[in-house]
Amino acid sequence: MNEDECIISNPVSWSMMLKYERDDTIAQLCRQFSFFSVDKLKLVEREEFVCSSNLDFESTDLLLIRGSVGITRSEAFLRLLRLARLTIVQDLASNVIVAPQVGDILPHMMLYPLWETNQTKSFRRWNILYWATKCGIVRKFKRRNDMTKQHVEHLINKKQDNGQQATGSDGDICGLKEEVLYNAYREVIEMEQEDQNETLDIYHTACSEERVDLSLISASVTTVVVVWASWDDKSVCWIREKLFNPNNVDTTSCSMGQVSCAFEADGDPWLKVVNEFIAIRSKPPVRQKNGNILSAKCAQIVLISVDRDKDSAVSVLSELMVKTRGWKSPVVSLLPLWSGPEGLQSEMATAINVTELPFFVAIQNCNPQTTKQGSGRYPRICYITSNLQNSTAPQQTSNRNALAEFHKLDTELVDWHLIDREERSALASSIAHHITTSGAPLKLNARVDRAYQMIRVPQSMAGKLLKPFVTSSMILSGIISTTDLLKMGKDLRALCRIKNCMIDLRVMKPSSPVTIELNPVTPTKYIYGHVRSVTCGECHREIMIDEEFHFRCIHCEQVDGVVCRRCFSEGFHPQHHILLRVNLNAPTTIELLWGPSNVVPLVLFRGVLLNNTSETHVGVYCNLCSKIIRGIRWKCSVCYQFDVCDQCDENKIRPHLVNRRISTMSRMAPSLRRGVHSAKVSVSHPKEHMFLCIRHGCGSDGDACLRPVMDTEILKSILNGEVCH
Repeated sequence: MNEDECIISNPVSWSMMLKYERDDTIAQLCRQFSFFSVDKLKLVEREEFVCSSNLDFESTDLLLIRGSVGITRSEAFLRLLRLARLTIVQDLASNVIVAPQVGDILPHMMLYPLWETNQTKSFRRWNILYWATKCGIVRKFKRRNDMTKQHVEHLINKKQDNGQQATGSDGDICGLKEEVLYNAYREVIEMEQEDQNETLDIYHTACSEERVDLSLISASVTTVVVVWASWDDKSVCWIREKLFNPNNVDTTSCSMGQVSCAFEADGDPWLKVVNEFIAIRSKPPVRQKNGNILSAKCAQIVLISVDRDKDSAVSVLSELMVKTRGWKSPVVSLLPLWSGPEGLQSEMATAINVTELPFFVAIQNCNPQTTKQGSGRYPRICYITSNLQNSTAPQQTSNRNALAEFHKLDTELVDWHLIDREERSALASSIAHHITTSGAPLKLNARVDRAYQMIRVPQSMAGKLLKPFVTSSMILSGIISTTDLLKMGKDLRALCRIKNCMIDLRVMKPSSPVTIELNPVTPTKYIYGHVRSVTCGECHREIMIDEEFHFRCIHCEQVDGVVCRRCFSEGFHPQHHILLRVNLNAPTTIELLWGPSNVVPLVLFRGVLLNNTSETHVGVYCNLCSKIIRGIRWKCSVCYQFDVCDQCDENKIRPHLVNRRISTMSRMAPSLRRGVHSAKVSVSHPKEHMFLCIRHGCGSDGDACLRPVMDTEILKSILNGEVCH
């Protein structure tokens, strides 16, 4: 990057740039990164609105580089990216994957043989020889021999020149010279040993290595690598169809383990597989000692399993090979390897960035004509499965707006990016306001991407040649009640005009209310002010609901469903029933989101002894301590998702809880203290909300007892104006 090409001397934030400054910046970055035109890089101008029940509304306006870059060009890319952030765009974002590309040298990857063969033994010997050459062991032997030879010749020549026994003084001088030469020789040997200690350790490691190097395996022959797994049906079906299909091979003339079958180039299925990825160089036939002529090996297929369990891969591959009675191609060899117990997190899967199965890599062997010049010394990748992860783009199953089917419009649908920017921001902000105020588990993701190709264009022609490819999407998904949905009627009707808007809303009906029938008021109760009371269904004690809280079973009638605090602690009411803890001064009609019509008893508890019930609520975590809930679970009957464990529920009632939190936070580090403050705001909860008491777990699904009734017609009614808030 030359200083003359820098339009902006000091880095500026992307959001602070004007329109013409952004255009100049995009043109300049496209020119600077045009060196990576062979890679899958794009410059994206992004506008995004994100909001959910656990995330505040965020509006993002940024410039980012996304895609993938080859391993050999990764350092150059990082240097150029750093320079661009220091001189052009201060907050230039990047989402770039460093992965092998076509033309890159295959990295060294050590793999285990799936089973032992003569081929893997040979590759291990070649690996030892390779590292012996790299460590310079042969060169060291030659150097020592040369120095020893020179020393011996010096002694012989010295003795011949004297012709007779040297005098005492001459002998001392000769001995001194010999000692000096010997010491110098020892110093050279020690220096060499100090310099080569690390590489010699690598050589000794290679001698005891059980794995083979994929780069050395593919150095001399064209190779097609297939990454597969026994648990992946797609990859197993591909291997069965392409490599071990009995209909594609002639097994009548082949017995188990024999490879001297009749061969036709057009009928070899393994050769066809290789030709699908790379053109094979023909090799002359090989004449054996007995005079027979056999076809030379011209390619190989390497099957790399990413199973964590090696035995599973061996079992599946052995069953596939039995179907072809051990048939093998005479010109294409097959080598099964194993990535190791790490599976998809192994070094091999990370090095080539395996994103899907089956994953293919075609490797061109070294070209003898260019090996001496250095350009063909190492095997290079000529084909690789696309490794561009489109994780930055939201998943969208269809471009068709489902809301448009319910609501008939006179105007045509428009894309999200064609709407005015201010109107987009206002609509997204309004929907985000409904999400945050209602607390519904909804997720909003609205995005506009303008992608530019990395090409070098003149500054004067940048406006004409740099045309962005614009994509946009608007996604709203989650669960919402009919009460909260009615408040979003205006915004939903606005979403009907958007063409690429995907709506996945599941509308649930609020529960039927819980009614409290008060006991008749006697004159004595009226005099003492004990007007509102109910009777416990277990001990038949009268409960003053304005003086103490009580429990109400949402599955039983009031006669049997009222439980006082003492009977609740004794566990008299059936354990699989869910109880509502009624607050003091509660109204006689209690409106709930989760109540009698949306919550069912614990089915797994029926007919099971109390000691055998599950105490863990799988997948349910306390909103106060963030720990998985064990024992009694307290679920808010009004909020969508708010759960508290029994310990936090007890601490929440104690008055000294706040003081204890303050004293604990005073001993924390400032960084941890900030996290506690943010958590305190997120767990604030209205005191008037009542809680459901779920005393035991629901099995493998912690929310199995929650069965909301869905409303499939309310959305259509709101869009057509039949129902108004």
